[in-house]
Amino acid sequence: MHGYIARRRRRRQSARRHFLRNGQCAAALRAFTGARGYLSGQFPTLPVAAVSVGSNTHYVKAAVTILQTEDPALINRAMCGQSILSIAAEVKPLAELMMAYRSASVSPEVLRAFAAATGATSDLGEHLLHSTPIQRTEAARGLGAEVVWNDMIEPLVPAAVEHA
Repeated sequence: MHGYIARRRRRRQSARRHFLRNGQCAAALRAFTGARGYLSGQFPTLPVAAVSVGSNTHYVKAAVTILQTEDPALINRAMCGQSILSIAAEVKPLAELMMAYRSASVSPEVLRAFAAATGATSDLGEHLLHSTPIQRTEAARGLGAEVVWNDMIEPLVPAAVEHA
């Protein structure tokens, strides 16, 4: 009589790596690539964008929502592995507000009235003056050290040397 040999089945590994060598989530990178292509007009529809980058429509649509918030910290959260779908659900109202704000063609007087009514300002310099150190650090992180140095610090060096 033949004996029964129990074999453990190995689960097949995904053909795609989940994280790239630099620690970025591969699925999020594909989704953001498709979303940027869709927003720039490179891809006519979300499904075409998704197929073109090897993602799916839900992920690309979520990436579009996150990109519309114009918040680099949110993109970074998704690229570090947090669920792109949960981030998009969380920030969908912000994305809708940003889209409405960007699509409004208004005069400078209306923008000043909007800023006075809401406390929001479209002037980045004004925003930085009234922001907390943590908010400034996040803004600098989003811009990158090279941009902060070249555009913000280096122009001030000659004036600082004169006053020294």
